[in-house]
Amino acid sequence: MRRIACMLMLALFLSLCCPYAATYALTQEQCMFFSVNGRNAICHETGSVKNPFVLLYISTQACIEGHVEHPEDFISLNNASCQPICLPLGAPCDPTLPCCDEGSCTSGGCVN
Repeated sequence: MRRIACMLMLALFLSLCCPYAATYALTQEQCMFFSVNGRNAICHETGSVKNPFVLLYISTQACIEGHVEHPEDFISLNNASCQPICLPLGAPCDPTLPCCDEGSCTSGGCVN
């Protein structure tokens, strides 16, 4: 019973402090766009209450083949804490993650 209560509290915390945390899904376009020297930094959902995300440095191919469509995984943009952030202008996007600098997700890309 105590474990269920802890899980419910975590879910409530994440929904209040990190409103986008439950709606992520990596896309192939994001894996390719944010690739640096053939590698990506991603935040991978662990299922753990104490450590819900782990920062992974993986190949772009592993990002595409192993993490695209994971409902909780997302690209880490200089963000080792794995807290959801916004996407820069020009990045591929979908409505699950906001674009930075008052940009909007239009036709699959963050634009002014």
